[in-house]
Amino acid sequence: MTEVSYPYAVDTGATVNGSGHNYNIPADQMKEERDAVWTFIKRLGANFLEGKDLVSIAMPVTMSEPASFLERTTRGWVTMPHYIKKIAEQETELEKMKFAVAMVVSGLHRNLSCKKPFNPVLGETFEASFSDGSGHIFSEQTSHHPPVSAWEAKAADGSWRYTGTARWSGYFAGNSVKGGQQGTNTLEFSSGYRVQWHLPNIQVSGVLSGNRVLDHVGVVEMTDNSVPPLKCSIAFGDQRSFLKWTADGGKWLAGALTGGWLGGGAPAAASTPEEKKVLAADEIAGEIYIAAASGNGEKMVLSKCSGSWLNGVDFSDSGKAKKRYWDRQKTIAVAIDTATPSKPLATDCRLRKDLVLLADGAVDSAQEAKENIENEQRRLAKLRK
Repeated sequence: MTEVSYPYAVDTGATVNGSGHNYNIPADQMKEERDAVWTFIKRLGANFLEGKDLVSIAMPVTMSEPASFLERTTRGWVTMPHYIKKIAEQETELEKMKFAVAMVVSGLHRNLSCKKPFNPVLGETFEASFSDGSGHIFSEQTSHHPPVSAWEAKAADGSWRYTGTARWSGYFAGNSVKGGQQGTNTLEFSSGYRVQWHLPNIQVSGVLSGNRVLDHVGVVEMTDNSVPPLKCSIAFGDQRSFLKWTADGGKWLAGALTGGWLGGGAPAAASTPEEKKVLAADEIAGEIYIAAASGNGEKMVLSKCSGSWLNGVDFSDSGKAKKRYWDRQKTIAVAIDTATPSKPLATDCRLRKDLVLLADGAVDSAQEAKENIENEQRRLAKLRK
């Protein structure tokens, strides 16, 4: 099996200056990528102006890295073994939730590849293990249109199980691409404790010109199964969206810009000065709380969250000093062991002909193989109707 290296993967020297992750890409490579994007946009025609979902459109291999979505998704899981152990060790649900938040946020900067991965075909799989032997990973593409992936990671000793689904989407928005995965992630322990969450959306600006920057945007909602359940809302800021904390229920309202994703609008007015909160691109802010039982009363805030998805996560309880739960400079991470199993299923994404050819540098042959695979997918889709 061809071993693939990923030039823009983890910890690529992110510039932390309140403007998200800045890609430091050689000028000649940036020009090559932008030429490919322009060619693609011209081919899209009216579909580009209509904001058609990019996941449903065949793209040239020159815009992709030699990896499937199924494999690339797991790059954000490398801190999981450490934090799963931390969660299990905690005696209170509050501390468990804090470490769960740290686990989710600490994986976000691990998926900063400048190029898109290959869209999985129906029935495509990916199998691997955590390099510390703590668990096994299995992913599968369960739907072609809409594109949906599903996965399961299980502890070797049966002490935990991580499952999730993701429906992928992506849209051009002028000089930016906005997208993400919609779906629920669930981590459950043999002790009975369970926590669920979804991931923030992503916006990459500077696709056609200017600096290329990646921002996480929107809100992550997390909840556990304690009684009453703990909840955590974490807002991700960027230069183009305005977020404010409202007094009625404590919900984050994102994207309240009159100018939309292309910017230029003015933020909606907050009811009081205290409610107004604008976050820098890489900042996060939120609270762990117990919702009001009646739905109309005051929630009970247990801890406030702050930090950066590029640097670290801090929590501060009432009357206590701020404490760091994830520090990028001290991250404990494992590798995704793709050598396990030694004989993957025939449907494994790493055996895809187009992916293997692209990894070997045979771009034209990879493009031809990709088109053949896509044509076969369309033929099979017609048979299923």
